[in-house]
Amino acid sequence: MWIGTQTGLQRYDGKRFKNYVADIRDTAALQSDWISSIFEDSKNRLWFGCDLEGPYVLNRTNNKFYNYNLHAPAENKIKGIWNIAEDKQGIIWVAGHDALYRLNEATNSFENYNAALGINKRDKLSWFTVDNAGNFWIGSAMGIKFYD
Repeated sequence: MWIGTQTGLQRYDGKRFKNYVADIRDTAALQSDWISSIFEDSKNRLWFGCDLEGPYVLNRTNNKFYNYNLHAPAENKIKGIWNIAEDKQGIIWVAGHDALYRLNEATNSFENYNAALGINKRDKLSWFTVDNAGNFWIGSAMGIKFYD
């Protein structure tokens, strides 16, 4: 079981807890302790979002984190995450505090998708989800939007 808090990430294996805390000197560690989302995708990748930073994926073999913001150009750095989800095509989406981002698997980077979805800069995201039928729902300051 994974537990995200404002003071780090914990994994409980049924007997004991293992703590993961930020270490800004280690690029393969979390860079923030404020864990805002945890998501496991259909490829069994374990994703983590931080309230002040972009997404991470955990390499379960070596317990190292891949920090997408460390490898992103300035215009695609994600400045805090509300949540992470996967659509019916298996695409990973991140609702950041500033925009909605889509993972480009070919480049292994997140791209700002606000313009492509018709979301303007004033329309601040607050959540999104993918329902059981694979439909994409976005909540924002301007209301609820549905994408198929």
